[in-house]
Amino acid sequence: MSRPNQSRRHFLKSASAVAAATASTPFWFSTARSFADDAAAAGPNARLRLGCIGTGDRWKAVGPAAMGFADCLAVCDVDSNHAAEGKQIATDRNSKRGERRCRRV
Repeated sequence: MSRPNQSRRHFLKSASAVAAATASTPFWFSTARSFADDAAAAGPNARLRLGCIGTGDRWKAVGPAAMGFADCLAVCDVDSNHAAEGKQIATDRNSKRGERRCRRV
């Protein structure tokens, strides 16, 4: 029996390409509604509520994105400057959708 000339590196490349193609297939060919579509279609009383712990630099990217799906009711951070800035961002985002206020804990 002769063994085909295939290295470990070649095998890993081809296996990862097949895995990536398989994993992305449901994403490209799916017609199901996403969670974001359901959140936008729901009424204001059906919105999720969000509390944020730690409002530093990473939160500035993740927090406002999460506020697209939920109302932020409270922010908390050990650094008072981060907490005040997080509260201001959350209050501004919440005021666009209604009169919900954000509390700094």
